[in-house]
Amino acid sequence: MPKRIKRITLLLGDFIVLYLSLWLTLFIRHGADFTFTRWQQHFWPFSIIYLIWLIIFFIAGLYELSIARNNIAFYNILSRGLAINVGLAIAFFYFIPYFGITPKTNLFLNLTIFAVLFSGWRNLYNYLIKSSTLLNNVLIIGQNKEIDQLNKIIKNNPQLGYRILKIVSPQEIKTPFDLLEM
Repeated sequence: MPKRIKRITLLLGDFIVLYLSLWLTLFIRHGADFTFTRWQQHFWPFSIIYLIWLIIFFIAGLYELSIARNNIAFYNILSRGLAINVGLAIAFFYFIPYFGITPKTNLFLNLTIFAVLFSGWRNLYNYLIKSSTLLNNVLIIGQNKEIDQLNKIIKNNPQLGYRILKIVSPQEIKTPFDLLEM
């Protein structure tokens, strides 16, 4: 699967998680009083906020496939991005009261729900992307320290989308047809 498609998949998944978290926030907060009108009140202001959030995530590197794995570095970047996003959202609702809502509790509930759903979504994405059907098969020709390092990098970063089928020494290849047999 090409890198561009992987990044678009991440972006679309994040987009879905953002709006699902908003829906769950309003449902949890208002229960039986949750109406379409309440959804409409929150939809446009949060859409603006979410667009800003996605831009911050992009700037932070959360759509870089080398970072998109669920490890400490990823969660550090995510937590910094979320902190910036919350600060911007608070400033947005404080300085632009145009929308008629002041979602203090909703904003923090939304952030919490989003963080949980986002982590789950990214875990699912990384699990699915490791599927052998989505990996590009690679044959490496050469044997030296750099090849060993490359092998480790590829094995430790399945989200990059490569699987090493074989590493061969240049001496093993007599004709181009030898490559077809490997």
